[in-house]
Amino acid sequence: MGVTMHGEPPMFDERMNAYLDGELDADDRAAFERELAADERLRAQVDRLRAIESGLGRLFPPDATMPAAPPASSASSAEPRPDRRAGMSPTLRRVIAYAAIVVLAGVGWMLVSPRAPAAPPPDAEAIYQRVGADFVPDVLCDTPPKFIAYTRDTFGVSIAADFDAGVELLGWTSQPGGYLSDAEPLRILLARAPGGVPVIAVFQRAREPDPELKSDERLRMFDTRVGGISVHEITPLDRPVLLDLLSISD
Repeated sequence: MGVTMHGEPPMFDERMNAYLDGELDADDRAAFERELAADERLRAQVDRLRAIESGLGRLFPPDATMPAAPPASSASSAEPRPDRRAGMSPTLRRVIAYAAIVVLAGVGWMLVSPRAPAAPPPDAEAIYQRVGADFVPDVLCDTPPKFIAYTRDTFGVSIAADFDAGVELLGWTSQPGGYLSDAEPLRILLARAPGGVPVIAVFQRAREPDPELKSDERLRMFDTRVGGISVHEITPLDRPVLLDLLSISD
């Protein structure tokens, strides 16, 4: 049974092989040529095979002989020697031609196949508004050991926070990533700056797109990296209050 690639005629067609090798009788050859005249894809297949085989034939002509061997002794000259030639057999050329078509078809499919459009980065304003609706953490991290344990278990990096700087660190919440099909949830640190102002920080691995703050003039976003983790503080204040509290735990 022939193998079909994306609507192409079968490549391993016995009649096609026999036609290209000149082995069809007159009636079968005429019938096959009528099919060629009616089927544009079949003609293209035959033309590709002919072109590849022609190129291989020029590289490896069948009548190219090996250099003559040096004269042998009288004892060995009596033994018959096979006629060794450097040419490539038609069968081998055909196999290579088929392989070339398969490779080219696969490359072409990858080039023209539709790709999913890149999703936009997360919206920093939307993140802040959703979290700020209740501002209640899912995971309490109100002591230094709890904070270090959470970051180690979640990100694989032990990050410490200064709990004596006047900023109330409440804990962590999460939201669906939403911008990558296989993205991890957004891990968000909730805190209250001096005066009770809600401040959040989004923690992400470096491979994930950074949030963007688009048009809300009431918010600011400040960025840093700690131990390979990107941290984005989203705040209504004019300066960050969380980023300077973070460091790698000893």
